[in-house]
Amino acid sequence: MQHKPFLPHSIVFSECNDSWKTLRNLCKTEMFSSNAIETQLRLRAEKVERLLEFLLEKQGQVINTEDIVFTTLFNTLSCVVFGKDLLNLEDEHETRVGVKRSILMIVEYVGRVKDVGAFFPIFQRFDLQGIRKGGMKHIHEVFDYWNDLIKEKRGLINSSTPSSVQSKSFLVVLLENGFSDDRINEYVTELFVAGTNTTTTALVWAMAEIVKNQDVMAKIQEEVKREITSDKIQVSQLPKLPYLQACVKEALRLHPPVPFLLP
Repeated sequence: MQHKPFLPHSIVFSECNDSWKTLRNLCKTEMFSSNAIETQLRLRAEKVERLLEFLLEKQGQVINTEDIVFTTLFNTLSCVVFGKDLLNLEDEHETRVGVKRSILMIVEYVGRVKDVGAFFPIFQRFDLQGIRKGGMKHIHEVFDYWNDLIKEKRGLINSSTPSSVQSKSFLVVLLENGFSDDRINEYVTELFVAGTNTTTTALVWAMAEIVKNQDVMAKIQEEVKREITSDKIQVSQLPKLPYLQACVKEALRLHPPVPFLLP
């Protein structure tokens, strides 16, 4: 007897059935299509601006770069999915630390290859190393961060008062298409695990490499001053910064956030 995967209803681990195809199509049209990405442009700009404001406020102080990048990415995704921020850059207490730790632990448990059951299926049902038990514990911890939001939004939709559902977040789209709380929880967890930890790791490594190589930093600063005349860098201006883009690609080559790609 084989155990079900950690997230059996997610995009990666789910069986290729009608429900999976519906979820995949919704993701393509509502989150990852050209129109959706263009619509989210203002949101991403707002989050980056808030991040820069926070850094200016903390000028001269010691900060944890990884934490603030993680929080910015997490809130960007939470606004797309839930229509609101779930973390606060100013919050240095258990909420931010807890959700980050839970996501990192999910990555660790799901990515473990030293699972005896994977090599000897006869032992899989016993979970001898506690991998499944530990992974599910942290998955349910993450569920708790947005369970109430899902129930609240489902109640608003079921109340048949269109004015009560003000924004068409991705959660509303999933609820309107009949997805259960379990399916929503699993897909959202998968989305946050994939969208926060990997990007945070890549950005932190890129910044570490740039700080370590002062000549590279000087060239980036020179390029930005030469090519960007406005106070803020817009997405449309990024093609003017080929050296910066090359540095990002080199950082990804040196420190890939994941060892493989999923289709």
